[in-house]
Amino acid sequence: MADSLSTSQVISPERHSAGSESIVLPESLTEGLNDVQVGIMRDTVYAVNSNSRIAAELVRSTAAELYRLKCVLKKNQEWTRFRESGVIPMTASQIRDLTSAWETWLKNTDVTDQELVGTSMRTLAAIGKTDPGSRRELVNKMKRGEKVAESQVSSKSIEDLVKGHKEWSMTTSMKRTDLMKVCSALREENESLKKRIKELEGVSA
Repeated sequence: MADSLSTSQVISPERHSAGSESIVLPESLTEGLNDVQVGIMRDTVYAVNSNSRIAAELVRSTAAELYRLKCVLKKNQEWTRFRESGVIPMTASQIRDLTSAWETWLKNTDVTDQELVGTSMRTLAAIGKTDPGSRRELVNKMKRGEKVAESQVSSKSIEDLVKGHKEWSMTTSMKRTDLMKVCSALREENESLKKRIKELEGVSA
């Protein structure tokens, strides 16, 4: 391919990313390295950070576009058909997760693209399914530069679920994963029922 970089081009000391001079590396990383190695390490850090920000921006804009389409596909089966069609390079579950994330919180958040870096689509969707207090807590973690994993969101959801139900604590600790699957399934079923009710109301009107 004409636009691909050869190995010699990639490691060339003459190839520098504009702006990489601003990258400050800890001494523990650069100890024992020569200037060429340090320069390429700076280039790599700068390039990967930039690409990650672009990736996060693309995730946000993709979520917005998918939600826009979902809003115009009035019938649930039309949206399901699109998700499973394969016309875009995403699985049905990824489309569902991104759309859910945008609808529940991402469209209204002030979280920056940089703060979204490293957060999976599944985690973005899970954040939207937590209660407002837990969601604020998770979003604040992202704003502090801390990574939020799906397991953290799941644990928070379980804590909220069992709050005030002491008799559930033993079962929860033993079957945490199964409980989260049940919770997710119930939420999805609830959303499907809401949509079905709207469709029936439209027919009867």
